[in-house]
Amino acid sequence: MTNATPTTEEKLTLLVESGTIASATMTSVLGLMPDLDERFSGGFDEGLGQMLLVHLAMAVERVRRGEDIEHSEALDGVSGEALQRARLLLARLSATIGIDIGSQAEIAYVAAYLEAIEGESR
Repeated sequence: MTNATPTTEEKLTLLVESGTIASATMTSVLGLMPDLDERFSGGFDEGLGQMLLVHLAMAVERVRRGEDIEHSEALDGVSGEALQRARLLLARLSATIGIDIGSQAEIAYVAAYLEAIEGESR
């Protein structure tokens, strides 16, 4: 018996099967992986990268339900570069899924993930 860590696709599939996210959300989020994987030199389907992709899927569903995520003051120190990359990533996902998921709080959370992933890949 192995204790293999589930892939992002496996985690998102479980969320689809439980009715937590739509299958279109899963498809759109997985569509971001090749570019992110290339940007962060592979292995994006693990650790923080996987957490970011699950966060993005849940962000889409929060917006669909009209829910807001609260901004945390802990995110106020995120760099301007990370915020800009987060805006671009959320704009791409928004265009793919057909809804705007670019609230300031979502941008800040995604930027924090991107900054942490960049720190990990150094």
